[in-house]
This record gives sequence, structure tokens and C-alpha cells, in this order.
Amino acid sequence: DADQPEMDHPRTWAILHLLLPLRIRIVALTSGDDAARLEWLFSKRVAGLLPPEAGPEEICRAVRRAGLWQVTVHSRLEEPLRLRLALPPEEMGEWWQQDARWDEATGEVLFRGRRVRLTPRQRQVLLLVGKGLSNAEIALELGIKPSTVAFHITNLLRALGVQSRVGLALVGRALRPSRPAP
Repeated sequence: DADQPEMDHPRTWAILHLLLPLRIRIVALTSGDDAARLEWLFSKRVAGLLPPEAGPEEICRAVRRAGLWQVTVHSRLEEPLRLRLALPPEEMGEWWQQDARWDEATGEVLFRGRRVRLTPRQRQVLLLVGKGLSNAEIALELGIKPSTVAFHITNLLRALGVQSRVGLALVGRALRPSRPAP
């Protein structure tokens, strides 16, 4: 339940990210319509947002979708999030249905029907943004300056054509090899 007081503490999310492998997806229950909070939850690797009144079938469906690397946002939470991200209504559905693949042969990211060439460092930053890490945490992980991380993020936003860090995080979370590993 994302509305519990201890879930607001950054250390709680840091511990979750340390304990849970990247392949584990989180589906959060939240009663708030606060768009900034919803966006913040997405930045913390949440793959689903449901209100507490969601029934067991809806929760199970969101968990199954999360296991397939798909994101679920309950219709009641959709509009505040759409307004926060300044997206037209027709783009909202596709915003979280990101499908990004990494072509290991060419080193390109396949995203929204385009091939985007990223540097190895950009791919590292993208994956870490997808894990929900802050610029400072990414800088520490990669041994670079936070300003360098910000530079890479700006270039990633432009290259991938996404409008926000949350959109970038969704791409980073969805990124996986285009061919299954042998």
C-alpha cells in the first residue's frame, strides 16, 4: 500500500530496490489522486497503480500484466496523471505501454517503431533510470558526476522522443534483448 507513511521515505524505496531484482515488478495501491505522487511512484519502478477498492480480479490482472512487462493504471488515476504529464488523451494509453527492445547485434534500441543508436553509457544510464535511481545514485553507481548523468538523460529524452523522466524510466524498465538468451 503506497499510502502507508513509511512508503514516503526514500530509504524504503532504496531498500526495496536493493532487495528486489530488476525483474521483480511492483503494483501499488494508492488512494491519492495527487498527480505528482503518481508520477513519483512511477519513477520508483511501479508497474501498476490501483486504488485500494480494486477487487482481487483487478489486482491479479495487474500483477499478471506486470509479469509481462506491461504497465496498468486504473482509470480513476489516469486523468490526474495525464494532466501532470501534459499528454493529450489519445496518447495516454500508449504512454505506459512502452515496448523497448535492445538489438544486441547492432547495439540499437528498438522503440516506437524506430531504431535508436545509444552509446554504451547511455544504455547504462537508461537501465538505471528504469530501476528508479536518482541522478546522484546513478552517478555513484557509474563513477561519474551528477551533471554528466543529467547530460545523458537530456540526450536520452531527445533521442527516444519521450517527454519526462518517468517516460524514460518506463522505457528503461521495458528494455530487454530483442532475441531471447540461449
